[in-house]
Amino acid sequence: YKSYGVIDCESSNDALAAHLSHSDTHRAVEAHLVEDKERSVLAYELIQNWNDQCRGGEGGPSGGSGKPIIHTFFTQRSDVSGNPEEHENLINAWKKFWTEAGWEPQVLTMEHALQHPKYEEYSQRVQQIPNAKEGSFDYMNFMKWLAMSSTGQGGWLSDYDTFPLGLAPTPILPNDGQFTSFERHVPSLVSGNANEWERMTAHIMDMVSKKLSSQQVEFYSDMLALADLYEIDNKSYIQYLQVIGFPYKDQQYGQVDCDATQSNLAVHLSNSVTTHAMENGLIQTKDRSMLASDLIQSWRNQCTPNNDAN
Repeated sequence: YKSYGVIDCESSNDALAAHLSHSDTHRAVEAHLVEDKERSVLAYELIQNWNDQCRGGEGGPSGGSGKPIIHTFFTQRSDVSGNPEEHENLINAWKKFWTEAGWEPQVLTMEHALQHPKYEEYSQRVQQIPNAKEGSFDYMNFMKWLAMSSTGQGGWLSDYDTFPLGLAPTPILPNDGQFTSFERHVPSLVSGNANEWERMTAHIMDMVSKKLSSQQVEFYSDMLALADLYEIDNKSYIQYLQVIGFPYKDQQYGQVDCDATQSNLAVHLSNSVTTHAMENGLIQTKDRSMLASDLIQSWRNQCTPNNDAN
């Protein structure tokens, strides 16, 4: 930086990377070049500023507020168990925490999936999988690819049980818009431009066809299709591991391991992670909207003392 928020583009021309060490960050804070924030947040702000000022980059969509959009997909399932209010509470928590993190949350539904030009073909293909009959949990997970692709804009998508940590709002998509999954083959947080979303949707459906033609299929999912695709071609999309489960230390509920959250962008409070945490005595409830609220508030208080979100 030449001054706060202003990149020295000429100096960056000969550089291959930026190393945000503890000492360099401390000096930058003292020089008022950056705010005293987590380095993961500073990194995203730096890359966003560099893309905007020095090279331009491929961006995702912004909403009416001018903020970057984070999508999720939700339609009430036919096989849903428990109280339907639980899912509505979880959606509301998802909207709340992504909004407070500076994003504009938007919920995609089956109405969006129905707009995909190959909906009928893909829907019939998926329903040949025993566990993915129309309206089921795994069917809906396949349909979210069609929904996101049909927007024609690309961008970010997260599961509605995934909540932001160090993911600063940015209009610039990672890796120049190449499809990127931030929990390896688990699509809890993913990004890509419009072409990449259409390409990956077609790949997922191709994997379904290959699976159905190669063996007797008893169970298959979009997550397994992503894993198979990456095993066949590890350049088909980019994998990171920057999404974690409950980041509590020493099995103490409410005591956040701030070091563990430093390099992670989000927490994914999946059913399996929550069940495992309850079996181990870490949590006493499976109300994930409440667990998310406790976790985000504890993280803000313990790990981001300068955060002014309520």
